[in-house]
Amino acid sequence: MNRLFLLNSAPDYQLINREQDMDDPGLKKAKESYHPAGFLKKCTVVVD
Repeated sequence: MNRLFLLNSAPDYQLINREQDMDDPGLKKAKESYHPAGFLKKCTVVVD
């Protein structure tokens, strides 16, 4: 479903940000099955 959507809606894009998995193990496993190109490091910024 995702592949067909992207082929028709974003054919010129090479990378797609699939957003966070919200630490849900099932969603994380499903997203990893897409063979991601990489991951972003999570961090927290605190402003005093």
